[in-house]
Parts: sequence; C-alpha cells; structure tokens
Amino acid sequence: AGESFALGMSKITPSGALTVAIVAAEPAPPLRGENSWTVALSAANGEPITGANVSFSGWMPAHQHGLTALPLTRELDSGRYEIDPIVLYMPQLWELSVVVAQGDETEDVTFDICVP
Repeated sequence: AGESFALGMSKITPSGALTVAIVAAEPAPPLRGENSWTVALSAANGEPITGANVSFSGWMPAHQHGLTALPLTRELDSGRYEIDPIVLYMPQLWELSVVVAQGDETEDVTFDICVP
C-alpha cells in the first residue's frame, strides 16, 4: 500500500497552517539504503517558511520500529530544507514524518512510502 511517490508531492499540516512539499529526492522514488530529500515549506498564503526547526522521523508499522539513525536537516534557501541521510534499511511501508517547529508551534506531516 502506501502513496505513490512523486516529486512535488505535498501534504498540508492538520491545522492547515503549512504545506510540506518534497521538491527533490535522491533516489526518486526512495530505495533501500541512503536517501536524501529536499522539502519546501510554505505558509497557508504560499509564502516560504524560513528559520524553522525541521526534524525527521521514520517508522515501519509492520515491524514496529523506526530509523536506526536520524538524518540531519539543513536550511537551504527560500523555505527549502535538506534532509540527509535518510537510511531506509529494509524494504517495506515506511511512515516518514517531517516535523516543523516555529516558536511555540510544532506541526508535522507524514508520507506513507513503500520502499521496494
């Protein structure tokens, strides 16, 4: 199951305050091993979100465990953030979450990606 991975796919946080889009990925779609994503964050009005604290987590529901190492995130420009390395060490459905903290607000979205 899971979602069909496509560059540019996006999710809106539950509050509707921000959108997270996957604008670059290496490899695309994600494969077993090391992966790298660049996500673009935008506010409800479409403005890029800069200066946010972005983190990433992964969970494999079938095996009830997460990533063995959390990737680093680095702000690039214009609301874009690089997440690397995302080590997907097993083929299976992964719940990959991007967590965005700004001030007192924390929001997240989850992409359900099946890794072959």
